[in-house]
Amino acid sequence: TVEGSIDAPLCYNQAGYWLKMALGEPVTTGVGPYTHTFTVSPTLKSAIIENKLDYAGGTGNTFHKYRGNVCDGYSLSVADGELVQKISFKGASFAKSATPYDATVTATTFKRVNFQDATMHIDGALQGCSAESINFDLKNNVETISAVGGNGEACMYSAGVVDMSGSISTIFKDDTFLTK
Repeated sequence: TVEGSIDAPLCYNQAGYWLKMALGEPVTTGVGPYTHTFTVSPTLKSAIIENKLDYAGGTGNTFHKYRGNVCDGYSLSVADGELVQKISFKGASFAKSATPYDATVTATTFKRVNFQDATMHIDGALQGCSAESINFDLKNNVETISAVGGNGEACMYSAGVVDMSGSISTIFKDDTFLTK
């Protein structure tokens, strides 16, 4: 089995892939703008993660291939204007290769989500307040199930009891919500 994590800035074009792995398929409504509602799913999606290592001097490439990955945890933190996500994985196997799984894959463009793009709503109404920091943490508590004759690979994963926590630190323009 393999385990690891990816730390990455939150990106408009890639966040949906990570959220689907952590939570399952969303219910999408609207005609644009869309609303994507995620609900924790008891069935975890699996994915292949491949990392290309370029060597200096043109001596070739090595592809690290991680197969059968499920999301064990997802966290999102926002502080000082930077939105950072961390995705923790458990996978079935690891291999090195000189060739990729798919040589025709097109990389998604990187479009960073800026903290300034966010708006805060309370009871559905847009508020004139600012969030100093936001933290969200999801743990799927994945259990690895191995079997005899599996060549050392995890053969199945079981999602454990899901744990969610989070916090937000906010500056309000007045005491309206303190006295509500």
